[in-house]
Amino acid sequence: MVLLLVAATSCDHKGANARALAHVGAARLLEAAQQLQPRAGHPDPVLVSPESWPPAIREMNPERVRVTKQGVYITLHSSFVEEDGVFVAADPTATLAGREGDPAFEVMAPRVYWYKIKG
Repeated sequence: MVLLLVAATSCDHKGANARALAHVGAARLLEAAQQLQPRAGHPDPVLVSPESWPPAIREMNPERVRVTKQGVYITLHSSFVEEDGVFVAADPTATLAGREGDPAFEVMAPRVYWYKIKG
């Protein structure tokens, strides 16, 4: 029973992430992530304060946003050590691991992925 609830919750979050992306649009999200990317030259990762979130990211109502050398993690749901959300890759040619890794990634749009960190 517990396993079914966890799986259902994960699917619900993935669907919510897809709806958030559809609301904002991949092109606007890519532009917003590029606005944050210059911060990646700082220590890795950089937690971005909510006041600095571009409007497209703010509209997704994230819990937090962090920038790494690999891209921008937009955390939409978290619980203890687990989190999931939308990841925007900094490198347009990047190919990220599939759903089996940790973090797990699944393509939502070019350079835009659903991600889940199991901790």
